Amino acid sequence: MNNIGFAELNVLGAMMLDPDMIDPVKAVLTEADFAAGPNRKIWRAIHSLRDRDIPVDVLSVLDAVRGEPGRTLVSNYVRNTYAPQNAVLYAELVRSEAIKRETLRYLQETIKGAGNREAAEIIGDVQAKLESLMHRGTGKSKSFAEAFTAALEAIDEAGATSGPVGVPTGLYPLDDRIGGLQAPRLVVIAARPSIGKTALVNQITLHAAAQGHGVGVCSLEMGEAELAIRAMANRYQVNGTALAFGNDAEITALMHKIPGNPVKDLPIWIDADSYSLPAITARISEWKRRHNIGLAVVDHIGLVEVDGQRSANDRIGAVSRALKKTAKQLQIPVIAVSQLNRSVEKEKRYPTLADLRDSGSIEQDADIAIFLHAESEGDRLIPMHLGLLKNRSGRKGWLREKFIFNGPTQTFYVEGRW
Repeated sequence: MNNIGFAELNVLGAMMLDPDMIDPVKAVLTEADFAAGPNRKIWRAIHSLRDRDIPVDVLSVLDAVRGEPGRTLVSNYVRNTYAPQNAVLYAELVRSEAIKRETLRYLQETIKGAGNREAAEIIGDVQAKLESLMHRGTGKSKSFAEAFTAALEAIDEAGATSGPVGVPTGLYPLDDRIGGLQAPRLVVIAARPSIGKTALVNQITLHAAAQGHGVGVCSLEMGEAELAIRAMANRYQVNGTALAFGNDAEITALMHKIPGNPVKDLPIWIDADSYSLPAITARISEWKRRHNIGLAVVDHIGLVEVDGQRSANDRIGAVSRALKKTAKQLQIPVIAVSQLNRSVEKEKRYPTLADLRDSGSIEQDADIAIFLHAESEGDRLIPMHLGLLKNRSGRKGWLREKFIFNGPTQTFYVEGRW
């Protein structure tokens, strides 16, 4: 018998000899983690007894499995279990081997099914699957005393911080309300098209990076060159459209500003080529692992491709759930940019949470929802309302501060109050 077979034997034997080990083992393993079919049968028998409130012991399991080879295995496993108190340690060995088997199986299936698929799509799917396997498991429970200690540490950290607790947005009315972008929150920024939501997200990205927080941006709507031009317009306060059209005067002015403000050196990473949900979550995980990013941005979620989803509502729901899960796993805030229904524009009214396009799941999954509403149309300076329509940790509502969106320089700033 190899080491993994020995580990499986001891896990099952310990659960029969000491029923108190059943729940700790169940927190680590599932039935699928066992390599052998007969071992899975014994696992099912043990949990079937537990679910029916029948005491678990050797005799009750023998009666439940009925027939060979299960009865022989039960007897052998009990006789050869050496240390029931080490069941969790053995369970972790079983899980590690199961992850290895699943990884090899998935890679073999990927090779067989590669066919005419694009290389980038295959790599994205593999990265997502491997990241999922790395985070596999049911997690660990913590006592309230541990949670209380963690809360006190968070309070102390907040008290020792002069600015926002989380990643700063650079807009003080917003930071005052939410304490910056904190992990592991999913933050939705929503507006109708051409209102400035991408400009707002880019400005937050630039400010966060300038404060030393690495940011990863998955841009599904704009290419990296366009994002960089908008960043130059914002940081150097020059006309972004003129830059895009190659205006010599604007470029000359920009060149004089670059030495004192090296926007090109900010810790920002951009992926403008990934569209599938697995590829996007894998990219964010990679950025966290390689660059220790403190913030991720997906702009916008309506363009994310999801396999097997039958409706727009299902697709957007899958995206919001995956991004929320990614935020929790990586312990970073994630910004998801979303569009609003056309009825907001037609009815010329303030948007509500119900106006999030295609899905009520975004409203459910989001921890914070920031909405933009243009007070009036304009070519250059647009008066803007910012609404904090969902805020799990504090006050919500439309902010009293009056924001101005400068389109040419892609800049939001505060100007008095409404």
